[in-house]
Amino acid sequence: MEKVTSFGVVINRGFSDILKFVAALMVAFSHYAEHALDYTSNIVLRLLSMTGGYTGVAIFFFLSGYGLMMSERNKHKGFIAFLCSRLSKVYVPVVIVSAI
Repeated sequence: MEKVTSFGVVINRGFSDILKFVAALMVAFSHYAEHALDYTSNIVLRLLSMTGGYTGVAIFFFLSGYGLMMSERNKHKGFIAFLCSRLSKVYVPVVIVSAI
């Protein structure tokens, strides 16, 4: 059983990753919906393929934001520590790849 907080039930990271994968599939399927709609007349399939991308994006962004919130809650960093962490994880590899 998961730990219960004031926000409700804490979502397990593995389960969150699975849900994000499903959401990404929903977005991918909606991108290919234009091609799929040429081959079907099923109204339910048409509706799901056209609107699944919006739902998938919403789910993906919600879970990503939730993960960031829980990460911040578990390991709070000050502004300078956060900035140094971001610089080392994001900007340094960008500079190295750009130089190559």
